[in-house]
Amino acid sequence: MSNKKKIFFIILILAILIVGLVILIAPKEKRNSLINIKSIPKHCENYVLVNTPMFVDRFSSYFVKNPSDISKFYKFLKRINIGSDNLNDLLLNEPIAIYYDENIKCFNAILSVQNSTSTFKKISGEFLEIDFKKNSANPNYSTYVYNNKIHNQLYITIDRNENSHDEIYSKINKSVREVDTSNHNLEAVKLFKENKKNISFNFKNIDTLNKLGVENINGSIDFYSDHMEIIANGIKNNKFPFNDYQELKSTDYGWAEFSVNFNKKILKPQIFKNFILDSNWDGRLIMSVHQLKNTNKIIGLKGFNEIINYLDLNILIGNLKLDSLRKLDSIPNYKISFKNNFKGFSITNFEKKYNITTEQKKLFSLSIDFDKMIKQKHNEWTWNAFKSVFKRMNFKTFELEGENKKQNEFQIIGKLTTLDTTKNLLLSPFIY
Repeated sequence: MSNKKKIFFIILILAILIVGLVILIAPKEKRNSLINIKSIPKHCENYVLVNTPMFVDRFSSYFVKNPSDISKFYKFLKRINIGSDNLNDLLLNEPIAIYYDENIKCFNAILSVQNSTSTFKKISGEFLEIDFKKNSANPNYSTYVYNNKIHNQLYITIDRNENSHDEIYSKINKSVREVDTSNHNLEAVKLFKENKKNISFNFKNIDTLNKLGVENINGSIDFYSDHMEIIANGIKNNKFPFNDYQELKSTDYGWAEFSVNFNKKILKPQIFKNFILDSNWDGRLIMSVHQLKNTNKIIGLKGFNEIINYLDLNILIGNLKLDSLRKLDSIPNYKISFKNNFKGFSITNFEKKYNITTEQKKLFSLSIDFDKMIKQKHNEWTWNAFKSVFKRMNFKTFELEGENKKQNEFQIIGKLTTLDTTKNLLLSPFIY
Protein backbone atom coordinates (compact mmCIF):
# COMPACT_ATOMS: atom_id res chain seq x y z
CA MET A 1 0.00 0.00 0.00
CA SER A 2 1.42 3.40 -1.01
CA ASN A 3 2.02 6.18 1.52
CA LYS A 4 -0.78 8.27 0.00
CA LYS A 5 -3.26 5.40 0.39
CA LYS A 6 -2.11 4.81 3.98
CA ILE A 7 -2.58 8.48 4.87
CA PHE A 8 -6.06 8.50 3.24
CA PHE A 9 -7.03 5.31 5.09
CA ILE A 10 -5.89 6.75 8.46
CA ILE A 11 -7.78 10.01 7.85
CA LEU A 12 -10.92 8.04 6.93
CA ILE A 13 -10.75 5.98 10.15
CA LEU A 14 -10.16 9.10 12.24
CA ALA A 15 -13.11 10.83 10.58
CA ILE A 16 -15.37 7.85 11.32
CA LEU A 17 -14.23 7.79 14.96
CA ILE A 18 -14.73 11.55 15.41
CA VAL A 19 -18.26 11.40 13.89
CA GLY A 20 -19.09 8.45 16.13
CA LEU A 21 -17.88 10.26 19.24
CA VAL A 22 -19.86 13.38 18.32
CA ILE A 23 -23.03 11.29 17.95
CA LEU A 24 -22.45 9.59 21.30
CA ILE A 25 -21.45 12.71 23.24
CA ALA A 26 -23.92 15.19 21.71
CA PRO A 27 -27.05 15.80 23.84
CA LYS A 28 -30.05 13.81 22.68
CA GLU A 29 -33.21 15.65 21.68
CA LYS A 30 -36.14 14.71 23.90
CA ARG A 31 -38.40 13.00 21.39
CA ASN A 32 -42.09 12.41 21.88
CA SER A 33 -43.53 8.90 21.87
CA LEU A 34 -46.85 9.90 20.25
CA ILE A 35 -48.45 7.85 23.04
CA ASN A 36 -51.64 9.95 23.08
CA ILE A 37 -52.18 9.59 19.33
CA LYS A 38 -51.47 5.86 19.51
CA SER A 39 -54.05 5.61 22.30
CA ILE A 40 -56.88 6.66 19.99
CA PRO A 41 -59.06 3.55 19.42
CA LYS A 42 -57.95 1.60 16.36
CA HIS A 43 -61.12 2.04 14.31
CA CYS A 44 -61.80 5.65 15.37
CA GLU A 45 -62.17 7.89 12.29
CA ASN A 46 -62.87 11.28 13.88
CA TYR A 47 -60.06 13.03 15.70
CA VAL A 48 -58.09 16.26 16.14
CA LEU A 49 -54.35 16.15 16.85
CA VAL A 50 -52.65 19.07 18.59
CA ASN A 51 -48.91 19.34 17.98
CA THR A 52 -48.02 20.65 21.44
CA PRO A 53 -44.22 20.55 20.87
CA MET A 54 -44.61 22.79 17.81
CA PHE A 55 -46.75 25.27 19.77
CA VAL A 56 -44.11 25.35 22.52
CA ASP A 57 -41.25 25.89 20.04
CA ARG A 58 -43.03 28.73 18.25
CA PHE A 59 -44.10 30.45 21.45
CA SER A 60 -40.58 30.09 22.85
CA SER A 61 -39.04 31.74 19.78
CA TYR A 62 -41.70 34.48 19.94
CA PHE A 63 -41.07 35.24 23.61
CA VAL A 64 -37.30 35.36 22.97
CA LYS A 65 -37.95 38.13 20.44
CA ASN A 66 -40.63 39.79 22.63
CA PRO A 67 -39.56 39.26 26.28
CA SER A 68 -41.93 41.95 27.61
CA ASP A 69 -44.92 39.80 26.60
CA ILE A 70 -43.90 37.06 29.06
CA SER A 71 -45.09 39.12 32.04
CA LYS A 72 -48.36 39.92 30.24
CA PHE A 73 -48.94 36.23 29.58
CA TYR A 74 -48.16 35.35 33.20
CA LYS A 75 -50.65 37.96 34.44
CA PHE A 76 -53.28 36.48 32.11
CA LEU A 77 -52.70 32.98 33.53
CA LYS A 78 -53.02 34.31 37.07
CA ARG A 79 -56.21 36.17 36.13
CA ILE A 80 -57.92 33.01 34.91
CA ASN A 81 -56.58 31.12 37.97
CA ILE A 82 -54.42 28.49 36.28
CA GLY A 83 -51.85 27.47 38.89
CA SER A 84 -48.25 26.91 37.85
CA ASP A 85 -48.35 23.45 39.44
CA ASN A 86 -51.08 22.48 37.01
CA LEU A 87 -48.98 23.55 34.03
CA ASN A 88 -45.89 21.79 35.37
CA ASP A 89 -47.83 18.53 35.49
CA LEU A 90 -48.31 18.53 31.72
CA LEU A 91 -45.72 16.93 29.43
CA LEU A 92 -45.55 19.48 26.64
CA ASN A 93 -43.26 17.36 24.48
CA GLU A 94 -46.21 15.02 23.79
CA PRO A 95 -49.02 15.93 21.35
CA ILE A 96 -52.62 16.07 22.58
CA ALA A 97 -55.26 13.80 21.01
CA ILE A 98 -58.98 14.64 20.85
CA TYR A 99 -61.37 12.06 19.42
CA TYR A 100 -65.01 11.00 19.29
CA ASP A 101 -65.67 7.54 20.72
CA GLU A 102 -68.54 5.84 18.86
CA ASN A 103 -68.90 3.18 21.56
CA ILE A 104 -69.87 5.59 24.33
CA LYS A 105 -70.88 8.56 22.12
CA CYS A 106 -68.46 10.88 23.93
CA PHE A 107 -65.69 13.32 23.10
CA ASN A 108 -62.34 12.52 24.70
CA ALA A 109 -59.10 14.44 25.11
CA ILE A 110 -55.86 12.70 26.11
CA LEU A 111 -52.99 14.62 27.73
CA SER A 112 -49.64 13.32 28.97
CA VAL A 113 -48.76 14.15 32.59
CA GLN A 114 -45.76 13.75 34.87
CA ASN A 115 -47.40 10.98 36.86
CA SER A 116 -50.74 9.22 37.04
CA THR A 117 -51.79 10.98 40.25
CA SER A 118 -51.89 14.41 38.58
CA THR A 119 -55.05 16.41 39.12
CA PHE A 120 -56.10 19.82 37.89
CA LYS A 121 -58.08 22.28 39.98
CA LYS A 122 -60.28 23.24 37.06
CA ILE A 123 -61.29 19.67 36.22
CA SER A 124 -60.97 17.74 39.48
CA GLY A 125 -64.13 16.80 41.29
CA GLU A 126 -66.06 14.17 43.17
CA PHE A 127 -64.57 10.66 43.19
CA LEU A 128 -66.82 8.12 41.51
CA GLU A 129 -64.33 5.29 41.36
CA ILE A 130 -60.61 4.96 41.99
CA ASP A 131 -58.76 7.20 39.49
CA PHE A 132 -62.06 8.38 38.02
CA LYS A 133 -63.54 11.79 38.84
CA LYS A 134 -66.63 13.67 37.79
CA ASN A 135 -66.09 17.37 37.26
CA SER A 136 -69.50 18.92 36.93
CA ALA A 137 -72.93 18.31 35.54
CA ASN A 138 -75.46 20.54 33.83
CA PRO A 139 -78.62 19.85 31.83
CA ASN A 140 -76.62 19.39 28.62
CA TYR A 141 -73.42 17.50 29.46
CA SER A 142 -71.08 16.15 32.15
CA THR A 143 -67.27 16.16 32.28
CA TYR A 144 -65.20 13.25 33.63
CA VAL A 145 -61.50 12.78 34.29
CA TYR A 146 -59.72 9.42 34.17
CA ASN A 147 -56.12 8.98 35.33
CA ASN A 148 -54.48 6.26 33.26
CA LYS A 149 -51.66 4.83 35.39
CA ILE A 150 -50.36 2.63 32.59
CA HIS A 151 -49.07 5.46 30.39
CA ASN A 152 -49.35 8.48 32.74
CA GLN A 153 -52.20 10.03 30.80
CA LEU A 154 -55.18 12.15 31.73
CA TYR A 155 -58.41 11.31 29.87
CA ILE A 156 -61.01 14.10 29.85
CA THR A 157 -64.42 12.85 28.69
CA ILE A 158 -67.41 15.01 27.79
CA ASP A 159 -70.73 13.16 27.82
CA ARG A 160 -74.05 14.62 26.67
CA ASN A 161 -75.69 12.82 29.60
CA GLU A 162 -76.46 9.80 27.42
CA ASN A 163 -74.58 7.31 29.65
CA SER A 164 -74.65 6.49 33.33
CA HIS A 165 -71.51 7.18 35.36
CA ASP A 166 -70.81 3.45 35.71
CA GLU A 167 -71.15 2.88 31.95
CA ILE A 168 -68.65 5.61 31.13
CA TYR A 169 -66.17 4.40 33.73
CA SER A 170 -66.30 0.74 32.67
CA LYS A 171 -66.02 1.53 28.93
CA ILE A 172 -63.17 4.00 29.29
CA ASN A 173 -61.35 1.72 31.72
CA LYS A 174 -61.74 -1.19 29.32
CA SER A 175 -60.61 0.78 26.24
CA VAL A 176 -57.57 2.15 28.08
CA ARG A 177 -56.41 -1.27 29.28
CA GLU A 178 -56.90 -2.81 25.84
CA VAL A 179 -54.71 -0.22 24.13
CA ASP A 180 -51.90 -1.77 22.10
CA THR A 181 -49.73 1.20 21.15
CA SER A 182 -47.70 -0.89 18.70
CA ASN A 183 -50.45 -0.92 16.08
CA HIS A 184 -53.31 1.25 17.32
CA ASN A 185 -54.70 3.77 14.81
CA LEU A 186 -51.75 3.95 12.47
CA GLU A 187 -53.77 6.31 10.23
CA ALA A 188 -53.79 8.97 12.95
CA VAL A 189 -50.05 8.56 13.51
CA LYS A 190 -49.46 8.82 9.75
CA LEU A 191 -51.57 12.00 9.47
CA PHE A 192 -49.68 13.61 12.35
CA LYS A 193 -46.24 12.76 10.96
CA GLU A 194 -47.03 13.84 7.39
CA ASN A 195 -48.74 17.15 8.21
CA LYS A 196 -46.20 18.65 10.63
CA LYS A 197 -48.74 21.36 11.47
CA ASN A 198 -50.01 22.85 14.72
CA ILE A 199 -53.36 21.08 14.42
CA SER A 200 -54.32 18.12 12.20
CA PHE A 201 -57.85 16.74 11.85
CA ASN A 202 -59.73 13.88 10.24
CA PHE A 203 -63.52 13.39 10.06
CA LYS A 204 -65.33 10.49 8.39
CA ASN A 205 -68.92 9.29 8.21
CA ILE A 206 -70.37 12.09 10.32
CA ASP A 207 -74.13 12.51 9.78
CA THR A 208 -73.94 16.31 9.54
CA LEU A 209 -71.17 16.14 6.91
CA ASN A 210 -72.91 13.34 5.00
CA LYS A 211 -76.02 15.50 4.69
CA LEU A 212 -73.80 18.20 3.15
CA GLY A 213 -72.44 15.72 0.62
CA VAL A 214 -69.05 15.28 2.33
CA GLU A 215 -67.97 11.69 2.95
CA ASN A 216 -64.73 12.57 4.69
CA ILE A 217 -62.43 15.52 5.16
CA ASN A 218 -58.95 15.91 6.63
CA GLY A 219 -56.43 18.67 6.85
CA SER A 220 -54.56 21.07 9.10
CA ILE A 221 -54.54 24.43 10.82
CA ASP A 222 -51.19 26.14 11.23
CA PHE A 223 -50.55 29.18 13.44
CA TYR A 224 -47.76 31.68 12.96
CA SER A 225 -47.21 34.83 14.99
CA ASP A 226 -48.76 37.03 12.28
CA HIS A 227 -51.19 34.73 10.41
CA MET A 228 -53.06 31.44 10.36
CA GLU A 229 -53.41 28.93 7.49
CA ILE A 230 -56.15 26.34 6.89
CA ILE A 231 -55.97 23.46 4.40
CA ALA A 232 -58.67 20.78 4.09
CA ASN A 233 -59.04 18.01 1.52
CA GLY A 234 -62.24 16.04 1.18
CA ILE A 235 -64.26 13.48 -0.74
CA LYS A 236 -67.73 14.50 -1.92
CA ASN A 237 -70.79 12.56 -3.07
CA ASN A 238 -73.87 13.39 -5.12
CA LYS A 239 -75.34 15.50 -2.29
CA PHE A 240 -72.51 18.03 -2.44
CA PRO A 241 -74.18 21.50 -2.57
CA PHE A 242 -71.53 23.34 -4.65
CA ASN A 243 -70.23 23.20 -8.21
CA ASP A 244 -67.85 25.21 -10.39
CA TYR A 245 -69.57 25.15 -13.76
CA GLN A 246 -68.90 28.87 -14.21
CA GLU A 247 -66.63 31.63 -12.92
CA LEU A 248 -67.33 33.29 -9.61
CA LYS A 249 -68.14 36.97 -9.50
CA SER A 250 -67.01 39.45 -6.85
CA THR A 251 -67.85 43.06 -5.97
CA ASP A 252 -66.37 46.01 -4.06
CA TYR A 253 -69.68 46.72 -2.31
CA GLY A 254 -68.53 46.25 1.29
CA TRP A 255 -66.07 44.70 3.78
CA ALA A 256 -67.40 41.13 3.69
CA GLU A 257 -68.54 38.94 0.82
CA PHE A 258 -69.62 35.36 0.18
CA SER A 259 -69.68 34.35 -3.50
CA VAL A 260 -70.82 30.83 -4.38
CA ASN A 261 -71.93 28.49 -7.16
CA PHE A 262 -74.66 26.35 -5.61
CA ASN A 263 -75.82 23.09 -7.14
CA LYS A 264 -79.44 24.19 -7.45
CA LYS A 265 -80.65 20.58 -7.69
CA ILE A 266 -79.30 19.96 -4.19
CA LEU A 267 -79.69 23.27 -2.35
CA LYS A 268 -81.93 26.31 -2.69
CA PRO A 269 -81.11 28.64 0.20
CA GLN A 270 -84.06 30.62 1.53
CA ILE A 271 -82.54 33.91 2.61
CA PHE A 272 -85.86 35.70 3.09
CA LYS A 273 -89.04 34.16 4.50
CA ASN A 274 -91.32 35.26 1.68
CA PHE A 275 -88.89 34.92 -1.21
CA ILE A 276 -88.51 31.62 -3.03
CA LEU A 277 -85.97 31.13 -5.84
CA ASP A 278 -87.72 29.99 -9.01
CA SER A 279 -86.55 27.63 -11.77
CA ASN A 280 -84.70 30.45 -13.55
CA TRP A 281 -82.11 30.70 -10.78
CA ASP A 282 -78.79 29.39 -12.14
CA GLY A 283 -77.10 28.66 -8.78
CA ARG A 284 -75.00 31.82 -8.49
CA LEU A 285 -75.32 33.94 -5.36
CA ILE A 286 -73.24 36.78 -3.89
CA MET A 287 -73.91 38.27 -0.47
CA SER A 288 -71.96 41.45 0.31
CA VAL A 289 -72.06 43.31 3.65
CA HIS A 290 -71.70 47.08 3.98
CA GLN A 291 -72.05 47.33 7.76
CA LEU A 292 -73.54 45.91 10.93
CA LYS A 293 -76.64 47.61 12.32
CA ASN A 294 -78.88 47.34 15.39
CA THR A 295 -75.71 46.54 17.33
CA ASN A 296 -77.49 47.24 20.63
CA LYS A 297 -79.74 44.23 19.97
CA ILE A 298 -77.26 41.83 18.32
CA ILE A 299 -76.46 40.09 21.61
CA GLY A 300 -80.05 38.81 21.62
CA LEU A 301 -79.52 36.98 18.32
CA LYS A 302 -81.43 33.68 18.62
CA GLY A 303 -80.38 31.94 15.41
CA PHE A 304 -78.21 32.32 12.32
CA ASN A 305 -81.28 33.00 10.16
CA GLU A 306 -81.83 36.23 12.08
CA ILE A 307 -78.41 37.66 11.20
CA ILE A 308 -79.85 39.32 8.09
CA ASN A 309 -81.77 41.69 10.40
CA TYR A 310 -78.47 43.10 11.66
CA LEU A 311 -76.83 43.84 8.30
CA ASP A 312 -76.91 46.45 5.57
CA LEU A 313 -76.23 44.33 2.52
CA ASN A 314 -76.57 43.59 -1.15
CA ILE A 315 -77.44 40.17 -2.59
CA LEU A 316 -76.86 39.25 -6.25
CA ILE A 317 -78.77 36.27 -7.63
CA GLY A 318 -78.00 34.72 -11.01
CA ASN A 319 -81.02 34.39 -13.28
CA LEU A 320 -81.29 32.66 -16.66
CA LYS A 321 -84.08 34.99 -17.79
CA LEU A 322 -83.70 38.59 -16.72
CA ASP A 323 -87.33 39.35 -17.56
CA SER A 324 -88.64 36.57 -15.34
CA LEU A 325 -88.83 37.23 -11.62
CA ARG A 326 -91.53 36.26 -9.16
CA LYS A 327 -92.64 38.19 -6.09
CA LEU A 328 -90.87 41.45 -6.88
CA ASP A 329 -92.58 43.24 -3.99
CA SER A 330 -92.46 40.43 -1.43
CA ILE A 331 -89.53 41.72 0.66
CA PRO A 332 -90.29 44.79 2.85
CA ASN A 333 -87.55 47.45 3.13
CA TYR A 334 -85.53 45.89 0.28
CA LYS A 335 -85.22 47.10 -3.29
CA ILE A 336 -85.04 44.59 -6.15
CA SER A 337 -83.46 45.56 -9.47
CA PHE A 338 -82.07 43.82 -12.55
CA LYS A 339 -78.31 43.68 -13.17
CA ASN A 340 -77.49 43.06 -16.81
CA ASN A 341 -73.74 43.02 -16.21
CA PHE A 342 -74.29 40.19 -13.73
CA LYS A 343 -77.03 38.37 -15.68
CA GLY A 344 -79.25 38.41 -12.66
CA PHE A 345 -80.82 40.76 -10.15
CA SER A 346 -79.93 42.41 -6.84
CA ILE A 347 -81.76 42.68 -3.53
CA THR A 348 -80.53 45.43 -1.23
CA ASN A 349 -81.48 47.47 1.83
CA PHE A 350 -78.54 49.85 1.35
CA GLU A 351 -78.03 51.21 -2.16
CA LYS A 352 -74.55 52.28 -3.23
CA LYS A 353 -72.37 52.12 -6.33
CA TYR A 354 -70.12 49.09 -6.81
CA ASN A 355 -68.22 47.22 -9.51
CA ILE A 356 -68.59 43.57 -10.50
CA THR A 357 -65.50 41.60 -11.53
CA THR A 358 -65.00 38.04 -12.79
CA GLU A 359 -62.86 35.59 -10.84
CA GLN A 360 -61.68 32.01 -11.53
CA LYS A 361 -63.91 28.95 -11.55
CA LYS A 362 -64.35 27.95 -7.91
CA LEU A 363 -66.94 26.39 -5.62
CA PHE A 364 -67.13 29.37 -3.28
CA SER A 365 -65.15 32.29 -1.92
CA LEU A 366 -65.49 34.04 1.44
CA SER A 367 -63.60 37.24 2.26
CA ILE A 368 -63.72 39.55 5.28
CA ASP A 369 -61.73 42.76 5.58
CA PHE A 370 -61.73 43.49 9.32
CA ASP A 371 -59.56 46.57 8.86
CA LYS A 372 -62.13 48.08 6.48
CA MET A 373 -64.95 47.13 8.84
CA ILE A 374 -63.29 48.83 11.84
CA LYS A 375 -62.67 52.02 9.86
CA GLN A 376 -66.29 52.36 8.68
CA LYS A 377 -68.33 55.30 9.96
CA HIS A 378 -71.22 54.30 12.20
CA ASN A 379 -73.94 56.32 13.93
CA GLU A 380 -74.81 53.75 16.61
CA TRP A 381 -73.16 54.41 19.98
CA THR A 382 -72.91 50.67 20.75
CA TRP A 383 -70.68 50.26 17.69
CA ASN A 384 -67.70 51.59 19.68
CA ALA A 385 -67.89 48.58 22.00
CA PHE A 386 -67.92 46.16 19.05
CA LYS A 387 -65.07 48.04 17.38
CA SER A 388 -62.86 47.76 20.47
CA VAL A 389 -63.45 43.99 20.57
CA PHE A 390 -62.49 43.58 16.91
CA LYS A 391 -59.37 45.71 17.43
CA ARG A 392 -58.35 43.53 20.36
CA MET A 393 -58.74 40.39 18.22
CA ASN A 394 -56.11 41.92 15.90
CA PHE A 395 -57.64 40.44 12.71
CA LYS A 396 -56.96 42.15 9.39
CA THR A 397 -58.33 39.88 6.64
CA PHE A 398 -59.83 36.42 6.38
CA GLU A 399 -60.09 34.49 3.10
CA LEU A 400 -61.58 31.05 2.49
CA GLU A 401 -61.88 29.39 -0.93
CA GLY A 402 -63.12 26.03 -2.14
CA GLU A 403 -62.28 24.39 -5.46
CA ASN A 404 -62.72 21.06 -7.19
CA LYS A 405 -59.83 18.67 -7.58
CA LYS A 406 -59.66 15.42 -9.57
CA GLN A 407 -62.80 13.26 -9.78
CA ASN A 408 -64.82 13.53 -6.56
CA GLU A 409 -62.23 15.42 -4.50
CA PHE A 410 -62.27 19.03 -3.32
CA GLN A 411 -59.97 21.34 -1.40
CA ILE A 412 -60.56 24.29 0.94
CA ILE A 413 -57.81 26.82 1.62
CA GLY A 414 -58.04 29.67 4.12
CA LYS A 415 -55.84 32.39 5.59
CA LEU A 416 -56.25 34.83 8.49
CA THR A 417 -53.87 37.81 8.78
CA THR A 418 -53.23 40.34 11.56
CA LEU A 419 -53.57 44.13 11.74
CA ASP A 420 -50.46 44.55 13.90
CA THR A 421 -47.81 42.02 12.91
CA THR A 422 -45.74 42.81 16.01
CA LYS A 423 -48.44 41.16 18.17
CA ASN A 424 -48.95 37.41 18.26
CA LEU A 425 -52.19 36.27 16.62
CA LEU A 426 -53.10 33.80 19.39
CA LEU A 427 -52.07 36.02 22.31
CA SER A 428 -53.73 39.23 21.07
CA PRO A 429 -57.22 38.66 22.54
CA PHE A 430 -55.78 37.82 25.97
CA ILE A 431 -52.70 39.87 26.83
CA TYR A 432 -52.94 43.13 24.85
